[in-house]
Amino acid sequence: DIRGDLVVAGQSVVVNGPVAGDILAAAQTIHLRGPVGGNIRVAGGTVVLDTTVAKNATIAANTIELTERAQVGWSLQAFGSTLDLGGVVTGNVNYYGAAATIRGAIKGNARFVLGKEGVLRLAGTALVGKDLSYHTNQELIKDPGATVSGTVRMIKPVPGENEFRSFLASLVSFWRLVSLFGVLVVGLVLLSVAPKTALRIAEKMKQRMWQSVGWGALLFFLIPIAVVILLV
Repeated sequence: DIRGDLVVAGQSVVVNGPVAGDILAAAQTIHLRGPVGGNIRVAGGTVVLDTTVAKNATIAANTIELTERAQVGWSLQAFGSTLDLGGVVTGNVNYYGAAATIRGAIKGNARFVLGKEGVLRLAGTALVGKDLSYHTNQELIKDPGATVSGTVRMIKPVPGENEFRSFLASLVSFWRLVSLFGVLVVGLVLLSVAPKTALRIAEKMKQRMWQSVGWGALLFFLIPIAVVILLV
């Protein structure tokens, strides 16, 4: 059991036990099986959520799966190629990707930005408690039994300002997430390898604030690129 937060990075991350706080994880493969008392912010090649998350879930991955056992207490924000949502999200869902299949329940609003050829499918067991909007040129695939309690709105992407704004918003959100993981990983490595050096660096940053801000802005762009390369 972990009573506080869990911050971890590696080739493969599997969490079987409960975590009382938040989870920050970056790896090629991430599998969460133990209940989480806070938020999760994870980035990887494949992410499988097979447990309960008390608060928000933010996921960036090529393949994202929420199993039938998965429950998100607040909202889900996800970036990827494919999303398979078989569990329950109590709040809203915002997904930016290429394809999504909903087999479980979204009790709030659901928004899917899928691109021109993106496909959204609601399986027969799917439930959307409020409004559903999807950005794609492809018609919604709605199996018999699927339920949307609110309005259903299809927004066809067209070259122009609105499409650019949606893309830019998703890119900025994804970049912030990956940047956060990159900084955490660098900080953890530095603290574990050379803790005294890390303390000296922190003290110098206080003395040279504006120079540190400049380096921070540069690393904001460089670190995520390195993290993405490592995760591929």
